[in-house]
Amino acid sequence: MSRFHMSLAIVVSVFLSIFACINVQAQDQTTSSSTINAQGNQENTVTTTKVRTSADGSTSTKTIETRHTVITSVPAADETISTPTGFISCVQIEAGWHDQVWIPAHKVCKYENSTQGVAWIEGYWRCNKATESGVCVIWEWISGRWTKTFSNY
Repeated sequence: MSRFHMSLAIVVSVFLSIFACINVQAQDQTTSSSTINAQGNQENTVTTTKVRTSADGSTSTKTIETRHTVITSVPAADETISTPTGFISCVQIEAGWHDQVWIPAHKVCKYENSTQGVAWIEGYWRCNKATESGVCVIWEWISGRWTKTFSNY
């Protein structure tokens, strides 16, 4: 075996070893639907499917959660802070459930070379508790803030 082939075999072996050790993260898929119930009222739901695969790839766990969307109007902003200048890009995040909390649509901006963080999340009201019919009963104001990581929620 030539020196080239031996080096190539080592590189491929190392790559495959690293690849086999990577833990596959959850793959989330969210869908929204709208149906008419027996009383003739429209029901909006959000269904999230999470698939978690074990580190060795031998088993998968699938979790399906269906929740009503929050239909209550979001209160007016508690404060208005302008988005800091110097952002690279901004995205409008759609409303949805995240960690058992309803987060309405809001803007997140990405920054580079900022000492304060890599993302600015504008302030929003989040719903900490909602009825089965989607009426929010507890709103909490979350102020605009810097974060050290960029997240799409």
